[in-house]
Amino acid sequence: MSCYQNIAIAGASGNIGKVVVKELLASNFNVTALQRPTSTSTFPDGVQVRRVINDSFESWKAALEGQDAFISFLVPPVTYYQDLAADAAVAARVKRFIPSEWGMNTTILGDTIFGKLLADKTSTRAHLEKLAKENEFFSWTGISTGLWFDWGLEHLSLGFDKNTMTAEISDSGNERFQTTNLSFVAKVVAAILQNPAQASNKYITIASFNISQREILALAKQISGRKWTVKSCKVDDVQRAAEKDLANGNFDAAFYPLLHGRLFRDGTDLALKPEKNFAQEVLGFSEEDPVEAIKAWLKE
Repeated sequence: MSCYQNIAIAGASGNIGKVVVKELLASNFNVTALQRPTSTSTFPDGVQVRRVINDSFESWKAALEGQDAFISFLVPPVTYYQDLAADAAVAARVKRFIPSEWGMNTTILGDTIFGKLLADKTSTRAHLEKLAKENEFFSWTGISTGLWFDWGLEHLSLGFDKNTMTAEISDSGNERFQTTNLSFVAKVVAAILQNPAQASNKYITIASFNISQREILALAKQISGRKWTVKSCKVDDVQRAAEKDLANGNFDAAFYPLLHGRLFRDGTDLALKPEKNFAQEVLGFSEEDPVEAIKAWLKE
């Protein structure tokens, strides 16, 4: 299975998409961004642009003609269109489909709140498995990254606010969790496209490292040389409030509290086991140092 060269990306201007685009261009891939007809997003030199109507099979098929691989960074609710995009990818004879995962491991969610919220992703994975069995030339790769570490620090999703020097610690704060820097994700994607056989028809898990909130706090104190205010919260209390928000249709208010409940609760045991870290075990990547990401965050 030779290196793929022509790569189409949906969601190429998003938080993670633009980082992957930069890495793929630097690695000499031909990158095509797929955009809605009304989108005004711009891209670096060298990126081709094709317009796609999300609910049109023919539009997807035309946009995917001549592409070796398709990467989706679509976010809910438009992840619903991934099955249609997959059908079109097969019709266009695209060799590899990388669906929108890029977060928690959806293969172990079961009947949890996130299992229900992310049901579209599970459905798409099942559809891709079916298509791969029916079409020998077609394959897929799902990638779980855990929380985005560098992005999460900057956007408060890890519970830390550098502007107020405040940390919101869930339960004991000692529960370690899977997390990945965006640049690391991009390097993994490039490596998979360069040697596609390694991750063919697989759901893989990666991490820059595992870390806990207390470990982040200790490093933030050490690097900043300043005092941080710590606010403690019980995950059960936060989760109950978030479930009420969700029941009232307020998804935005509910999402991160629910996410913290999933990952930071004492005893969840969701840190990525070394033997499950595809980036290290198969691709040969080294574990990254959280100190560097925290330094960069505090400096910005």
